[in-house]
Amino acid sequence: MAALDLLAEAGDPGLDGWTLRLVPMGIVPVPTGKLSVSDPLNSEVPRSQPAPADSHAVHAVMLEPVGRPQLGRVAALLVEFAPGRPETWELVATIAIGELICIADADARYRVEEWAEDGKYIQGFLEDMVEPAMLHHGRWRSHGKVEIEGQHMLLAVNGNGPGSYRLYRGAAGGEELCLLLDLELLA
Repeated sequence: MAALDLLAEAGDPGLDGWTLRLVPMGIVPVPTGKLSVSDPLNSEVPRSQPAPADSHAVHAVMLEPVGRPQLGRVAALLVEFAPGRPETWELVATIAIGELICIADADARYRVEEWAEDGKYIQGFLEDMVEPAMLHHGRWRSHGKVEIEGQHMLLAVNGNGPGSYRLYRGAAGGEELCLLLDLELLA
């Protein structure tokens, strides 16, 4: 079952005047088998999660006012490892995230720190990487792609603002199917 089917089966979230939409963000290569879900503006080295060494589809779950998708906010991020519908969800981490979320192979995420020089990490990363990827005609997009020295990262704007958010691993029949970062907009 694809991520879109998973969202459709979730049903009405009970939010009058709002709708959920699954938006493909892109593919994230994970050659090391270690996936980083982190705040790219936090220069501390993030913890990584085990993931199949492959390329994986990443989707943003958007919470949008009916008829006004341009006002939508990212409510969750889903990284698909395999088709299927999760039967179990396991909490694997709680992650401190600011305004941006980065999904990348752990090696690609570590290269961000190597790329930034002279203590100008945040300013340089924003000006040289984030703004070109996520600004479109003066408006911020909900997500974008960044490449540093051949390493790919997917970025999303945190729809609920800075905080600590839960990362879950979905599985069925003993097979890991996905990771889901819940930004707690649907609580």
